[in-house]
Amino acid sequence: MLAEFLAARRYLKQRSQPGQGDANSSDGGYSLIPQEEVGQSPGSCSNLEEEEVDADKEGSPKEEGGVTLSSHKRILWRLFGLAMQEWSYLALGLVFLVAASISQALLPRLTGDVINSIVIDKSEEDMEEALRSLTLFSLLCALFSGLRGTCFLVVNTKMNIRIRKDLYQSMLKQEIGFFDQNKVGDLTSRLSSDTNKMSDQIGLNLNVCLRSVVQSIGLLAYMLLSQWRLTLVTFIAVPLVSLLSKVYGHYYHLLAKAVQDQQARCNADAEEVIGSMRTVRSFGCEEEEVRRYEQELQEILRLGIKQASAYTGYMFCFTGAPLLVTVAVLYFGGHMVFTHLLQPGDLVAFVFYQQSLSQAINSIGDVYAGLMQAAGAADKVFDIIDRRPATCPPSSSCSFSSASCSSPTHSSLLLSSSSELSKEQLQGSITFQEVSLVYPSRPDALVLDRVSFHIDPGQVVALVGSSGSGKSSCISLIERFYEPTGGEVLLDGLSLSSYDNSFLRRHISLVGQEPVLYARSLLENIAYGLGREVEEAELRRRVTLAARQACADEFIMRMEDGFSTHAGERGSHLSGGQKQRIAIARALVRNPSILLLDEATSALDTASEAQVQKAIDESMKGRTVLVIAHRLSTIQRADKIIVLSNGLVVEQGTHKELLEAGGAYAELVSKQVSID
Repeated sequence: MLAEFLAARRYLKQRSQPGQGDANSSDGGYSLIPQEEVGQSPGSCSNLEEEEVDADKEGSPKEEGGVTLSSHKRILWRLFGLAMQEWSYLALGLVFLVAASISQALLPRLTGDVINSIVIDKSEEDMEEALRSLTLFSLLCALFSGLRGTCFLVVNTKMNIRIRKDLYQSMLKQEIGFFDQNKVGDLTSRLSSDTNKMSDQIGLNLNVCLRSVVQSIGLLAYMLLSQWRLTLVTFIAVPLVSLLSKVYGHYYHLLAKAVQDQQARCNADAEEVIGSMRTVRSFGCEEEEVRRYEQELQEILRLGIKQASAYTGYMFCFTGAPLLVTVAVLYFGGHMVFTHLLQPGDLVAFVFYQQSLSQAINSIGDVYAGLMQAAGAADKVFDIIDRRPATCPPSSSCSFSSASCSSPTHSSLLLSSSSELSKEQLQGSITFQEVSLVYPSRPDALVLDRVSFHIDPGQVVALVGSSGSGKSSCISLIERFYEPTGGEVLLDGLSLSSYDNSFLRRHISLVGQEPVLYARSLLENIAYGLGREVEEAELRRRVTLAARQACADEFIMRMEDGFSTHAGERGSHLSGGQKQRIAIARALVRNPSILLLDEATSALDTASEAQVQKAIDESMKGRTVLVIAHRLSTIQRADKIIVLSNGLVVEQGTHKELLEAGGAYAELVSKQVSID
């Protein structure tokens, strides 16, 4: 029951940042007045985590809210394993912790000696001697506390960096369907706030826990040995607050989960709108989006008011109880002084010890609830770290499942090539055998239905069809963004899933309709994907050659900084045609065997389209090309045209053959001609 009381206190305490409870606490401080608690501000949920962890097995014991105790225990052991990787800093911090605790334990006793020398002995010499001892141990306590905090902060920082690296690494290894099913805001929240909660609550609260446990044992032992009667008085409020905590803890926990969910929805909506600001501006929907956001905030406010009301009851019960205990100790202790059973200085020292013990026990309670928060955050983070990508062959090491015991050196998520093909070259033949596809985000929609076709090495093949016919889905399968629901995709006669993913990325390049450029130099954007193993001189040679093949060197060399020109966020410093040519150069820099072009000119104006088309024509030479295009001239030059409709292949052949057949392709061409 006492643990539940302390856990409830933690949920109700507001901290300005994770781990603040330790950073701002004073090891050497003790006061007759309990430290003031600051309530959770309405709408704030930065330190409250929804603790939804699946049961390990049916019948597992559960806490309120459906959180399994066994899952929490397993996750916490894993987190402690991460912290223990910095055992040298932990050991050093423990030494400083013990030294600080011993120094602090002497302070109330020395304070009592000062008071006795004034009130009873009336000796100025004794007073000065006691003050010198008090000053010395106060300084030692402060010094050891600072050194201890430094050690644990280093553990916290190194642990946070390791978790973030492993999580980010795992995210980038997931299949594209994973990103379709998860919002960007949720994933960045895992990467930032959740990893901070994990490292802060474990790294810093481990410091608080060890300090508080050592202090509590020492203080309680001294109190029982010196004044056991007053020690019993100290614990008279435990049954009452234990009962009240069960009620407040459960109610407040439900409110905290509701605020957390609403805050996440609010953040996701805001991120979606800010990320598509051009669309919002073009439709003039700024005010409408503000109104929608305000409605979300009003719901947070409503829940926040409920939290504030619950906090009022909490403050009355749990702040009043320690004050009444102090009054009771002073009442009984005062009578003991009057009957000469206790000296005044000893009573003051005991009150200081009682307050220090109260703060230490409260800190242990903070740690308990903090660990529960860390477990809730860690559950979501470890789910991603341990997740096996759907495009990863069963024999490959695509997941990271030993974060609790592996060093960063051994936590690599790179695909194993021991049982996968990693040939020197790819000839470039592509075969679809009865391929079907259903997207994970749309499980009821059959996107491709038993699609079959073959592309010989070096052929230029055009995929044609109306919007939604499945053209881009074919390219996504070749890129292995998704796994086929049925059938098989073959490269050079071998299953796509048997190849090493890194090999596929080196020999297959994609240019999409809306190229994504990064806020880096043009050189870095074009060289993206070459890898660090390429020497700088060779890298510059390849980049220059790719830029020339993509007809991008013309405008690059006219720029003041040339290849060092910064592209801006999402390529904002470049025109649409320039961005597309940089994207083509990026695709060609690795000299791929297969080039995939997905509507690479559809979003450009006529002048830019002509420039990019010239680059595309150059890029097609000497490689297998699968192109989705709306330009009739590009389609006509293709060696083969495959016509898709509603996920089915309805026609295949050359431009001339399909026109003579008078089928779906002839109809599309006539529509294109009439539009032009």
